[in-house]
Amino acid sequence: MAACIPASLAGVRVFTATASQGLLLMHELLHYAAGARAPIVMVNVNRTVASPWAFWPDQTDSLSQRDTGWIQFYSESAQESLDTTIQCFRVAEAVPVPGFGISAGGMYWFPFVGRGRGVSASMCEPAARLSGLIRGKNA
Repeated sequence: MAACIPASLAGVRVFTATASQGLLLMHELLHYAAGARAPIVMVNVNRTVASPWAFWPDQTDSLSQRDTGWIQFYSESAQESLDTTIQCFRVAEAVPVPGFGISAGGMYWFPFVGRGRGVSASMCEPAARLSGLIRGKNA
């Protein structure tokens, strides 16, 4: 982020990506980028904070950045993530304000991966129900 801010302010179209701990380590600079109105686009893949021992889907990394001044766009699928990233560039350059394109980490594979690997079915049930609702199926 320390390299993205001056590049963006110099007029370069800037993109970066991160997940989990990386986003938290950038926290201080996120405020500066928003205050400088630098049109930076970043994709954050939501994951549980404190990797490498946790790879569960979680939004604490992006939600903890709620008040940094960045616009946050959440997406549901890989195609939607790509489309949102393109739209994020247009919004960031028009306003100008930095923006996140946020992908849902492991949310869509969690109901399938967790079973039989030390995670009880009751823990997977809410995620399976949620993924069914997102896909338009009655759960």
